[in-house]
Amino acid sequence: MGLKIGDKVKGKIVKITNYGAFLDIGNGKWGLIHISKVAKGYVKNVEDHIKKGQEVEATVIGVDKDGKVSLSLVEENKEFKEIQQPPSFKRDENLHGNFEDKLDKFLKDNEDKISQIRNARVRKTRGKR
Repeated sequence: MGLKIGDKVKGKIVKITNYGAFLDIGNGKWGLIHISKVAKGYVKNVEDHIKKGQEVEATVIGVDKDGKVSLSLVEENKEFKEIQQPPSFKRDENLHGNFEDKLDKFLKDNEDKISQIRNARVRKTRGKR
């Protein structure tokens, strides 16, 4: 039985586990329907969606070199998904310029923060002596 990705197979659910269900696909072969491919969305319990002995039609989503078959009950969208553009962030106007300008600004900001921390420590320790 030469199964390819995308083939539809019909069979009976023969075993249900906490990580998925096994489908008898004929010729003594079983295919695994992983819990993430049982239904769209979050599946807490496989038996909430399918039962042992139930006849289902599944799609082959993988066949490894050992002949293990991965199946899915979830209909995948076969059309190309629109590529989403990453969100655009508002840039700090002070950051435009060459690398040296950016580095100078970073060092100045960093020195200011360090001096604020030192001043805060000095104020804390003055009253404890």
